[in-house]
Amino acid sequence: MYSPFEDKNGNPLELSKIRFSHLGQLRTVDEGYKVEYKSTFDKSVKDKIPAIITSFANSEGGWLIIGIDDNSHEVTCIPKIRSDYSQTISQLLKERTSPIPAFDSRFIRNPKNKGEGVLVVEIYEGKFSPYVANGTVYIRNGSSKEPIKSERATIDFLYQKSQSFQNELAEFFKRNIYFPENEILFGRGKITYPICNVYFKNIHQSSQKRLRTYDDYAELCSQVTAARDGVIFSNVQNSFDSLIFRHKAIDPSLRSTTPTMEVFFDFSAKIHIPLGLVSEFEQKEMVSKLKQMGLINGDQIKICGGVDSFNCVFGVLLSLADIYEHYKIPISNFAVCFEIENANNTVLFFEGQKYLDEARESGLHFSSRTHSRSRTVFLKNYDSLDYHSLVSTLAYDFFAAEFGFSPSKSPEMIAQAVNEKYKFED
Repeated sequence: MYSPFEDKNGNPLELSKIRFSHLGQLRTVDEGYKVEYKSTFDKSVKDKIPAIITSFANSEGGWLIIGIDDNSHEVTCIPKIRSDYSQTISQLLKERTSPIPAFDSRFIRNPKNKGEGVLVVEIYEGKFSPYVANGTVYIRNGSSKEPIKSERATIDFLYQKSQSFQNELAEFFKRNIYFPENEILFGRGKITYPICNVYFKNIHQSSQKRLRTYDDYAELCSQVTAARDGVIFSNVQNSFDSLIFRHKAIDPSLRSTTPTMEVFFDFSAKIHIPLGLVSEFEQKEMVSKLKQMGLINGDQIKICGGVDSFNCVFGVLLSLADIYEHYKIPISNFAVCFEIENANNTVLFFEGQKYLDEARESGLHFSSRTHSRSRTVFLKNYDSLDYHSLVSTLAYDFFAAEFGFSPSKSPEMIAQAVNEKYKFED
C-alpha cells in the first residue's frame, strides 16, 4: 500500500500511525495520481469530495489531505467539528455516489491548538468499479490536480476490474480441504455425508489487521485453542498462508474427518463442517418413528442428528466471531458465502415434540438439493449487523432453512430439541 508518510526507517506509515509531526513530510510530496490537498473544508471542497474520492477508487486508491495548502504544502489546519468528519464524508458519498467507495479517515489534532487539525483520508482501490459521482465516472490522470471525466474505453476497463474481483471471490469460495467419502454404512453402500461450508473473505484493503509475524500466528493459536469452557478447536496445523484449526487431530492414514476452520493472514476464513450421519441404532429408531407417522415408506434415507449438527455449525461460527471481536475487525470488512454439499434428500432429525408436530403439519423437512450455495453477502451493506446477529442469521436463516425449516419457527423448535436431548432443567 502506498503512503505519502514514512517512519524513521523509510517504511510507509499506515493511517493509524500518522502523527501531527509527520505532516511536515508533505512539503516534498506533490499532488498527483496518489495525493490531493485541500486547504479548507468549505462548501466548495465538500462539493468536490465525491468526485475526488471516486476518482481515487476508480484508479489505484490514494490520499486526500484536508488542512494542507495546495501550493506550498504548508499545514493550514481546519477546525475540529462536533460531529465526526468520517460521518460527514460518508453522508456526502451516500448522497452523490454509487456505489460508495471504501475509505478510512483520521482527524489529526494540532498539539498546540486542540481545536484544529488536519483531516487525512485514505481511499482504497475500488472492488466494485466504476464508481459514479454526480452522474459521472472520474479517474486520476497523471499529476492532474482534478479528476477527469473518463472515456468509454476506461469504463470498460473499470468493469473488467470489477469482474476480476468477482472472479477472485468465486475462487476463494471453494473448499480445498480434503474430506474422504464415508465407508459402507448399514449395508446401504457408499454414502457421501453432507458438508457445510461458510466462507468469510476480507475485502478491505487496509493493512492494519494482518497476521505478519510468527508471534502473531502464535497469539491466534492461543486465542483459538486456549483451554476454556466451550472450546471447539484443540488441534492446529500450519500452511504457507494460513492456520488450519481442527476439532480433533487427524490421522492421515485413516478415512477420518472433523470440523475445520482455516484462517488466513488477512483474517479471511473458510469453515468446513462435515455433518455425520446418525449411528445404525439411531437410524433404525428414527426411521421407525417416521414410518409410524406416515412420513416415509422405505428405509433408504440419510439422517443427520439435528441437535449435534446445528450446535456444531453454531459453535464453529461463534468461534470465528470471537476471533474477529478479539482483534476488533469491523464486520463490514467481509463478504460471506454459505454452501451445503452432498445434502440431497438428507433429513435433519430433531428430538422433541415441536419437530414432530411440524412434520405432521407440513410434511417431513429435508434438503432437496445436491449442492446449494448462497449469493455473496457483502456485510458492509448492513449497518446494524453485529457478529452475534450474523452467527444467528447463518445458523437459522441459512443452515436450518436449507434443510426445510422456517427461520421464524426453528429457534423455538431447536431449543426444545436441545433440552430434550440433554435433559436440561427448566
